[in-house]
Amino acid sequence: MLAVECIKNAKELKKESEALMNKGAYSRAFFLAYTGLEESAKAILLIQNSSDMSKINILVDHKMKISEIIKIIESHLRSPFPTKDKEILKKRIGQMREDALYTRLKPTPNDRYCPDNSYWQKRAKAFIVYLDKYLDDLTEKVQKIFKEYKKDEPV
Repeated sequence: MLAVECIKNAKELKKESEALMNKGAYSRAFFLAYTGLEESAKAILLIQNSSDMSKINILVDHKMKISEIIKIIESHLRSPFPTKDKEILKKRIGQMREDALYTRLKPTPNDRYCPDNSYWQKRAKAFIVYLDKYLDDLTEKVQKIFKEYKKDEPV
């Protein structure tokens, strides 16, 4: 099951993100945690659309994955974002991924071209927590699905 492979990859990304956090590489830790959330979002999209493989193209749609990531964050916070904030977050969250990793072609207001590592510390911690919590929930959902179908594939 492809969803299981997405979950396994997300778990590895979480471990690597934590290792980078411990080394003080916060922007890259954020990037890997974010990527782990994307993998988790793909797993959910696969589970939701497993009977219709013609929808496989949604797995490469970053807007769909960002929408799922926002749902993941909302489930962790246990409250939905107001619609206006959700629209701002949809735009910003995709940009955060780029900002955490790449050298900018134009400086930020603080004349920074490369990611400001200290800026990403809080965000990396938060995204690792979101990923950790969601992976637990997702693993439980997949295990229930396997039990329903009497399959015994470990996650």
